[in-house]
Amino acid sequence: MVGMAVLATRHFGPRLLLRLMSAFFGLVPPCPGKIRRLGNLRVPGGSDGVVLSTVAFAREAKAPTLLIRTPYCMTAIELVGYVIAAQGFNVVLQDCRGRFESSGAQSFAAFEDLDGVATLEWLAQPQQGFSWFDPERVVMFGISYLGIVQWALVAGQDRQPTRSSRQQSLGGCLFSPRLAGEKEQSSLERRKDVLTFDSKQLAADMVVVGRARLRLFIKASQPNFDIFARLCDVHPSGLSYNVCDAVLRRRGPLDRSQSLQEIGARRRWLGGVPGEVADAGDAVVAELVFSATAKCFRAGHKVRLLVASGAFPRFARHFGDVEQAIDAEPLEVQGCEIEVLHDEPRPSVLWLPVLAAPGSKSPAPRRRLLAEAAAQWPASPLQRSSGLQGRKILSVAQLQPATRTE
Repeated sequence: MVGMAVLATRHFGPRLLLRLMSAFFGLVPPCPGKIRRLGNLRVPGGSDGVVLSTVAFAREAKAPTLLIRTPYCMTAIELVGYVIAAQGFNVVLQDCRGRFESSGAQSFAAFEDLDGVATLEWLAQPQQGFSWFDPERVVMFGISYLGIVQWALVAGQDRQPTRSSRQQSLGGCLFSPRLAGEKEQSSLERRKDVLTFDSKQLAADMVVVGRARLRLFIKASQPNFDIFARLCDVHPSGLSYNVCDAVLRRRGPLDRSQSLQEIGARRRWLGGVPGEVADAGDAVVAELVFSATAKCFRAGHKVRLLVASGAFPRFARHFGDVEQAIDAEPLEVQGCEIEVLHDEPRPSVLWLPVLAAPGSKSPAPRRRLLAEAAAQWPASPLQRSSGLQGRKILSVAQLQPATRTE
């Protein structure tokens, strides 16, 4: 697509065009010097495989750079960019992720911090040869969504040391038909900050109906953290597809919003209510309940449990501080190292609501407490993980499902 600036320049000539536009906008006369249009720039985004379509209007020497990132088609504002460049700026225009010539899936404000920071880093790379770009003099412009991406970029620069630790969601229950549903999970499972636990291949079909439950014994370097769990169906080909999810956000007592009695009661609580955590000696117990599902795991497939410390952008990131439960922005970013325990005294366990096969004898209907099921299942060796790193394969006996009794 030919930019409006190019068409207007061809029609009027560059000097007349700039004089006309400067007069129209009430600007001072254009600064002397040549302006080059650098089109078809392909800027790597803030996550793997995303390419952001970009155009730059560059002056001959270093100058302040105006960056405009837009979801509304950058070619529509090229003429404005050219006029601003004539006022003494370098101007960089970019289509946001998933818009027009930029690849990836559009997700409202979810990746603008990553993509904004990645764009500035790319412009500053010596191999690009952009001698006109001064990373110390960058400004942005725009209202509405153009203003949102400005705040996102500022936030992204403040949190840049933690970029690599951000887990990204893939599929699941979302409002976007294109992003929701069953998605292949290999790219997520390969991350070093994601744990996966597999059963052996199933000898027969297994039908799971209802809400699976997960009890994890964990240690964490911070009192506030997130735990995200996902059940997946692993096909004989090795491809893995999501089935259902569970998430838990652990917050410490909020002294400013609770009474001393409430804080004390929470610290003394040792129950096992789903969606909560309780102290267990030197560890805490996290009880998670998955979203409801009805799924047939076919013979020859495996059941996979995925555990991570977040699922952004589906669930908001946890920055590790108490203040984020009250304030709009956290005071500081705190990394968290999480250790998942599953030794004999701390048997982390998965409970699956499995329908009995047709014709088989069902046990007497009785609701089994999660603690009872955990006490009966074999334990596995202790596995330590820095930020949920590593991989442990469980045997079928260690993932023995409890029969559904509802």
